Amino acid sequence: MPYRRRAPQWDPRICLQTTPQSPENVATLPLLQRSDIDAEAEKIPIHVDSVGSVPLVTHDLPTSGLVYIDVALSLDALTLEEIQYLPLLGSMLTEAGTEQLPPEDLLPLIGQHTGGISASFAATPVPSVPYTVPEPVQAKGFLFLSGKTWLGSLLWWRRSLGVEGSGSNVWGDGKEVGGSVVPPAYGIN
Repeated sequence: MPYRRRAPQWDPRICLQTTPQSPENVATLPLLQRSDIDAEAEKIPIHVDSVGSVPLVTHDLPTSGLVYIDVALSLDALTLEEIQYLPLLGSMLTEAGTEQLPPEDLLPLIGQHTGGISASFAATPVPSVPYTVPEPVQAKGFLFLSGKTWLGSLLWWRRSLGVEGSGSNVWGDGKEVGGSVVPPAYGIN
């Protein structure tokens, strides 16, 4: 760490910071009271729709044409043996190619058309009785896919990645991860 010279005690900045304020000056400081804060939390206007049987929750944000997409896929259909492969699946979803594009073509396009794509996993306990502490085995797991892109690039995603809404048979046994990358609410076909 480089040597830093200490300011001398007579430095006016130090004097200002260390000198106690007069009661008159302290009295002029604005104070926040409980009455200044709304007791009701601000509600964010949302629109709830569905894509097939999948709920779709959207809300408007002033993002200058950027679209932020977070998709939560339930892991309920997976066995404990399959869950151990989730890190591999997350890597494959963000680094491997598709049926239409090999990885060496896909990865530069992801960089060109998005701010990146990420995959993460989360498990949350779900109590059988509301407002109680659940058993550890009563957890619900999710695979989250997140990304951002320009609104104009959404059509590119739908056509180029080969995800037209029927899902992909990820596990090879009929279990599908499905849904449309571009929900009908955006009006892009």
